Amino acid sequence: METVELADGGILLFDDAFLPPDLADRYFSELRDQCAWEQKPGVFGHMQPRLTASYGDEGMTYRYSGTENQALPWTPTLLEIKRKIEAVQGRYNYCLLNCYRSGADSVGMHADDEPGMGNVIGSLSLGATRTFRIRHNKTKETRTFPVGNGTLVIMAGTMQRFWKHEVPKTTENVGKRINLTFRMIGITGSILDAGCGTGENALFFAGRGQKVAGIDFLTEPINRAKRKTVERGLMATFLVMDALALKELPEVFDAVIDSGLFHVFNDDDRRRYLEGLATVLKPGGRLFLLCFSNDEPGEQGPRRVTKKELHAAFAEGWKVESIDPSRYEVRPDLKDISFSEGGPKAWYAVIRRHV
Repeated sequence: METVELADGGILLFDDAFLPPDLADRYFSELRDQCAWEQKPGVFGHMQPRLTASYGDEGMTYRYSGTENQALPWTPTLLEIKRKIEAVQGRYNYCLLNCYRSGADSVGMHADDEPGMGNVIGSLSLGATRTFRIRHNKTKETRTFPVGNGTLVIMAGTMQRFWKHEVPKTTENVGKRINLTFRMIGITGSILDAGCGTGENALFFAGRGQKVAGIDFLTEPINRAKRKTVERGLMATFLVMDALALKELPEVFDAVIDSGLFHVFNDDDRRRYLEGLATVLKPGGRLFLLCFSNDEPGEQGPRRVTKKELHAAFAEGWKVESIDPSRYEVRPDLKDISFSEGGPKAWYAVIRRHV
């Protein structure tokens, strides 16, 4: 695997023989024959010059260039490929497939920088060899890579921010090519930040154009969040509200953020909190939860939570999609509290409300 360091922090990993030819041929045949290919309209009403198909975790949707792609369930072949690429770098919950039927099919210069998109994208080529071209947004520096049968390209770092990429048309007599782009699609749609504090998380998503509301039990943090909203010229709603009274909110959201609230509740309040969450989160919506982990030693700080507790709390009406180790950042002015080096250990969980 070759690592190509690009200007402004972009990273491109390139392996022209990631898959052996026989395995690449098998994947190509299975995907060509089994995927639900369709040609979608592009800009100005013209049809896109390629076929596409979308697969991923349940309820996953990817929106770009005015089109909406609702993911179909993973096929065994796609899951097998996904695991191979994740073993190199990244974690993925969605795959957009493009089928280039001939040299006349293409995709123009673009960046995969939609709101909610992770910065690591795994791209696997199967079938005919085509040119993969990248171009820096400001300097216009251009580089090209031949992507053939079994070639893996991983785009990471700040590449989507400072570089665009394309597969241009060619007059050469080339055969069919299938490209798989694996992505991690994160928090999209309307968002409720439960226990928002002074609103930094909520305002981050407001800055990306998403509809955001934040609630907190204390008045002063909400007042500060409102001032920040005005100062930054953003649109967001902040309310003084008890998180145990979520049922009183008059609207529902696509996603809920909980960055440090769940672990403050006792068992009874935790049940009330989850009942309220179910009323403000749309069916199929996701809760993104960060809480103290039982791996954090000592007794300072909030209540520790085990993986088992998380699974038990969300056993009915929810699906725990992932629980991964993480860390909290600690305010530098908190000198009298000691946590693990690198920040308190935490769990980051993604939990989906049943449809």
